[in-house]
Amino acid sequence: MTRLKGVTPTPSQAAAAHRAHFQPALDQAAGKDGRISRNEARALSAREDAGQLLADNLENFFEATGQKSVSAKKFGAL
Repeated sequence: MTRLKGVTPTPSQAAAAHRAHFQPALDQAAGKDGRISRNEARALSAREDAGQLLADNLENFFEATGQKSVSAKKFGAL
């Protein structure tokens, strides 16, 4: 993860650090097809890494949009 200690990050630096920390968990959950379903989002909540922190965000995304799945790349860019 990009370390931002001792500095006030710019928005782009903060976004890059966020992506660097969470994108690997999203990619792993998405599997070969690159998409995350509601079931895969629920499975993230049982993990003990950054994926656990993403699980509720994904659930909220699915509730708000009504989508059944989302590309890991697209969700990581939100």
